[in-house]
Amino acid sequence: MLGLGLSITIGGVITPYYVVVANAFRDRVEADGGTVESMSCLKKDLKVLNPVKPTVYKGLLNYYSGAAAAYSLRLLDNTYTGDVISVRNASTGQSTDIGFANNELDVAALETFCNGADGYVTAWYDQSGNNKHMFQSDAASQPKIVSSGTVIKDGNNKPVVEFEETVGQWMEVETSIGLTVNFLLTAVVTPTTNTNTWGVLLNGATADNRIRLYQNNTGQVRLSGTIYNYVASLSIGSLNVLSFQRTNTTSLEAYTNGVQKLNTTLSSAWSQIINRLGANHADPPAADHFLSAKVSELIAWDDTTDRAGVETNINDFY
Repeated sequence: MLGLGLSITIGGVITPYYVVVANAFRDRVEADGGTVESMSCLKKDLKVLNPVKPTVYKGLLNYYSGAAAAYSLRLLDNTYTGDVISVRNASTGQSTDIGFANNELDVAALETFCNGADGYVTAWYDQSGNNKHMFQSDAASQPKIVSSGTVIKDGNNKPVVEFEETVGQWMEVETSIGLTVNFLLTAVVTPTTNTNTWGVLLNGATADNRIRLYQNNTGQVRLSGTIYNYVASLSIGSLNVLSFQRTNTTSLEAYTNGVQKLNTTLSSAWSQIINRLGANHADPPAADHFLSAKVSELIAWDDTTDRAGVETNINDFY
């Protein structure tokens, strides 16, 4: 079978691969005088003419299903047809949606839109299909993604969304993400400071449920008023893969770059953990709670999945 079901576009016309192969083979036979010289020649012709079957891209969510919400600057699911983010040009005040190019954020389109100006994220779209999109309508509170026309990137040349604590930048989830039984949270972050303030990564509807990157230089999970420390400090300026997994109704595990940092018994159930990214629950958020970090990806599964496999996929990409 020579590529049946696959096609290419030639001169604006969609042509099945097998037609392309057959026509090319005919041309080669005619060039040889209208005969097939030998079986070895035939095999060589077919090997040359048979097109390579294109690789079907698969994202993280194609391998690990059940995501409650998924935010990333790469394509996580090959069935997702939406955009990545919406960005505001600080010079013109205009906003536009930016999609994917080669399964990653379309950096060229983003830099063209910003045209030398700074760019700020007004929306970060949920790729899980659950429409848990994040928004920030206040221009002063929008995290940054383009600086003077150039997309901000991490040390591995991947785009990032930058939250600046001194400015007070954060995003609100349109509809709360409730994680009530078993769950897995993964975050790809690069802390940019390590101060004594409460660098809130994720916050629920109240002060009782939150994840901090640093509080007195210590990463913390707070659940129903009880604080659990998960790491002594995070390396500033370095990318960190954080995972938080509840494997049953009473335990919580935390991992930093694949190394377990916490395995503890919970005092109560975990519920409605994600309302905000980068700030606490108050209106307005408390000034000493803002996040100072670059965020590449954040995914929540409302069911326990293969943490190690998920982390391997993240590490392979970042």
